[in-house]
Amino acid sequence: MARWLIVLAALLAAEARAETYPAKPVQVIVQFNPGATSDIIGRVLADDLSQRLGQQFIVVNREGAAGVVGNTAAAQARPDGYTLLFAVAGSLTAQPHLVRDIPYTIDSFAPICQVFETQFIAIVAPKSAYASLADLVQAARSNPGRLTYGVFGVGSVPHLQFHSLLIAAKVAMTSVPYRSIAQLVSDTSSRQIDVGVTSFGSLGAAPVRILVGLASARNESYPDIPSTAELGYPVSDPNFTGLLAPKGTPPDILKSLETGCAAAMQTPRMRDILKRTGSPAAYLGAAAYAAHLRADFAAKGALIRAMNLKSE
Repeated sequence: MARWLIVLAALLAAEARAETYPAKPVQVIVQFNPGATSDIIGRVLADDLSQRLGQQFIVVNREGAAGVVGNTAAAQARPDGYTLLFAVAGSLTAQPHLVRDIPYTIDSFAPICQVFETQFIAIVAPKSAYASLADLVQAARSNPGRLTYGVFGVGSVPHLQFHSLLIAAKVAMTSVPYRSIAQLVSDTSSRQIDVGVTSFGSLGAAPVRILVGLASARNESYPDIPSTAELGYPVSDPNFTGLLAPKGTPPDILKSLETGCAAAMQTPRMRDILKRTGSPAAYLGAAAYAAHLRADFAAKGALIRAMNLKSE
């Protein structure tokens, strides 16, 4: 009898927690600065959850070290549902292979929902001799290692994606790492480098030509830009962003958040912000999102090892 009373008490406690969560404001850590794409979309999601769950979901920007700063803060937070993380996949699936003694793993988090993808593109100067991906591949084949491509950060997702394109095309080019996306775009436009790899949202008014999207399908916001897949060159997965909680967060709280996330994805406001930022919706529930993270972690690790990139 005592054992059943303990079980009943636990069930009642879980039910009460589900009914009362959230009882106070919830912090949502975003890894990048205000105005970044993940910040803009994260704020829309947080606002929707605030309305649905009856407490404020407050975005806190914890930028630094390609997402490692924000991830570390979330991983070390109390797993009570009051600290969440809106994270790009690369910080969870690529950075642990590149940063020595990183203070978290993908197992430090409980995935809640995947929200969107960030598709990267290959760009050239307006007067570049490369009018298509086929032109670029042919030139690279004729001049092994002599053509250059710029990427933001060594081992970043765009770096890994473009290198996987080179593998698929069986050509070699020389990578040029940048610390500033604006400088990368500027140097591409002025032909200081042959090709730049960046995102749709980073172009602004820069005078460049987009050769191809590094993706499995065309971006519906840019329907005239072909994808690498349709041209016969499969590449590694793009960045994908989703909501997570610290490992150990109670399952009923995670379920409540997953349900709210799924509902938010159906709203006109969310669909509009994804379209305006050129970020394809890529919703996955908790289980599928967790599986995607694990698969991407393995794939990114294999690619990083093949590229002989060393941890720092």
